[in-house]
Amino acid sequence: MALLAPFLWACSNIFDKYALDKISRGNYDFLFFGTLGSFFVLVLTYAVFGVEETGMLILIPIIAGMCVQYSYLFYSYALQREDASYIVPLYITYSVVVLLLGPLFGETVTGLQLVSFFIVFIGALILSLQRLSAEIFKYRKAALLMVPAILLISLDVLLINQSLKFLSFTDTFIYDLLGFGLAALSLLLVPKWRKEIIAGLKTANVRKYSLFLINDTLDMSGHLIYKFALVAAPSVALVAVIGGVQPFYILVLGLLFTLFLPKIVTENITRREILQKVIGAGIIFAGIVLLNIQG
Repeated sequence: MALLAPFLWACSNIFDKYALDKISRGNYDFLFFGTLGSFFVLVLTYAVFGVEETGMLILIPIIAGMCVQYSYLFYSYALQREDASYIVPLYITYSVVVLLLGPLFGETVTGLQLVSFFIVFIGALILSLQRLSAEIFKYRKAALLMVPAILLISLDVLLINQSLKFLSFTDTFIYDLLGFGLAALSLLLVPKWRKEIIAGLKTANVRKYSLFLINDTLDMSGHLIYKFALVAAPSVALVAVIGGVQPFYILVLGLLFTLFLPKIVTENITRREILQKVIGAGIIFAGIVLLNIQG
């Protein structure tokens, strides 16, 4: 189960690239359609469980949910410009960024955790370079776009952790989804973005709705299976470490699609590109292993 969850997420990442390039009218249409499933889950969950807390504390998970949506916005910008196998490994570095931001929320940081951060940082740096060379130090623009994406998703984790100290899991889940949906609706406030979203809705066909529904199902199934793995595994750290294989799934899927289904997704598969992706993802994985094993 621990291996299956990141595979499903990797499939969802490949779909994101396909949707941005071939289905959506742009980033905002992509984000809005990717949120429709969460509106359904929000209404269903609220109808079944309701909420207990309605005070000011609900702002914590609502803001957390908004952070996730805006993080996806920067992620979509980056994914439009680069291969998924470059972008996704950068995204999962949020686990060590959470450590650095943790003291702002009363968390402590150990020496080994700082070592983990620097290892992951080196891996991210390698993936950020336009070319793996000692002579050329030009960064990919998409890597810079991932900086706010990573910071926002890290802030979401910390806010949800704080929320669970005061609110029930159900309330936190519902208000987090509400914030996610409100952030999607806020895209409509910008005239240019609103025009794109409305045009996307008007021209959408059954195929588009179906594909986004399948993608939402893959993503949610991954989260569900991951939680089952946490329950069944002898160690939470073991599950977290295994989850770090997601970048390698992305690399293999990108290679297979490029070779056999290039009309869906095409990635750069030169020896130099693959070597850079493997080294960068491998170093990030090593940092995540150290982070979770020592924890």
